[in-house]
Amino acid sequence: MKRSLLMFLVMLLLVPTFAFAHGQKGPHGGQMLLSGAHRFELVVHDTNFEVYVLSMKKQVLPLTGVTGSAVIHSDNDKKADNVALSVSGDHLLGNFNLKKLGKAEVHVTLMVDKKEAKVAFEYPPD
Repeated sequence: MKRSLLMFLVMLLLVPTFAFAHGQKGPHGGQMLLSGAHRFELVVHDTNFEVYVLSMKKQVLPLTGVTGSAVIHSDNDKKADNVALSVSGDHLLGNFNLKKLGKAEVHVTLMVDKKEAKVAFEYPPD
């Protein structure tokens, strides 16, 4: 009995961690994930997607010197699609229609402040 109660309490402590790992809503309405000292937000449009680099306070950071790419894996498409990300104002732009895929994983790799940051978004978010 004590062991099952202990396991239940441990599971309760882990639930918020799993929920955060799936992302929160960002300031632009997209899915937001944490990696290192930054937050990253994925915003999906009809024909492309945007990636925002945010501070811990959810403020958009300047993209001077930031480069990146995305690898997209989907259930409908057996091959991975590589997408270059280009700076477009205050975000990075990926010219790829995620909505046509249905369910997909978007693995984003960025160089921010001379450090590599990797995040994996689920589309659509749960």
